[in-house]
Amino acid sequence: MNWIRDCLSSNSSVDQKTRTLRDKISTLVARESDVRTEVEHAEIQLGYKRRNEVDNWLKNVQVKKDEVQSILKDGQDQGSSSNSNLTDRLDRLIAEVDELMQQGDKFRDRLVLSDQESTRLPLWLGKKPAGTNFQQNYERILEWLQHQENHIIGVYGMGGVGKTTLLMKIHDEVLKNSNLYGRVYWVTVSQNWSVHKLQGDIAKVLGLGSLEEDDKRKRAAILHNKLVANGPTVLILDDMWKQFSENDVGISREGSSCKTILSTRSLEVCRRMGCKDFVIKAKILQKFEAWYLFVENLGHYNTLTVEAKEIARDIAKECGGLPLAITTMACTMSEIVDIHEWKNALKD
Repeated sequence: MNWIRDCLSSNSSVDQKTRTLRDKISTLVARESDVRTEVEHAEIQLGYKRRNEVDNWLKNVQVKKDEVQSILKDGQDQGSSSNSNLTDRLDRLIAEVDELMQQGDKFRDRLVLSDQESTRLPLWLGKKPAGTNFQQNYERILEWLQHQENHIIGVYGMGGVGKTTLLMKIHDEVLKNSNLYGRVYWVTVSQNWSVHKLQGDIAKVLGLGSLEEDDKRKRAAILHNKLVANGPTVLILDDMWKQFSENDVGISREGSSCKTILSTRSLEVCRRMGCKDFVIKAKILQKFEAWYLFVENLGHYNTLTVEAKEIARDIAKECGGLPLAITTMACTMSEIVDIHEWKNALKD
């Protein structure tokens, strides 16, 4: 009768372990469903992608689900003679399911990471910029990027003259032809800048997220290593007001294939940044170019009275050949036909 008791005891153990495995795999499946939902939701938004460890975990969970389903099905047909082997397999699977649950808990709050590649979209969506100087500068910068060694290019000129527009067009051309120029990244520096802030902004566009390191030199080393690993890179720094040390920030050209383009109102900033022979002045539009741009953005010039047309010319002159001022003023007067409003605009 002992073999009967042993058989019943063994069957009871298998049943208990089977129930345990069913409960645990159900918990794991629920966790898998939550992870998959969160990841897929995040990936819909530009700028995020699933971590490799999360992707591997999901694949491992699927494999384990198939294996558990197989053993539970096979267990229905197992005889008492194979209970020992079945118990060992159940124990192993229970342990492996537990391990997958623990792994899933480790990255509960970090399922995705920043994916700047997906957010690097074209920046300029407007009409073709006006002026022969713009086109000449555009072609010259692209030639420098393609044929010169690592260097820093400076674009300077007064506010509103079109420096940012020029760099946006350069950005889009490099983005479109990354096989020729390398990767391109855009950072707006602005007047209220600091080395720490600039390092953080560069880290974000490079896909490093927020730098947890506070030491300036260590932050610089992290950025430099990323740029070296990146290969050919074009880093655009728009709206610079003061010079800084490339080594202090972490964008030193030594050892990397990074080329930098900066825009500033000051020629002195270009010189102090070491632009040397790679400096371009963004000039105001010539009179006929300025007038053409004004009329193009106004849209209804031919419907104006003779007096309003004369005022329109005077307003265009007041813009001083600055594309931003011309475009802004013309768009403001778009569809305005009342002569009194035109006179008021000229006075203002």
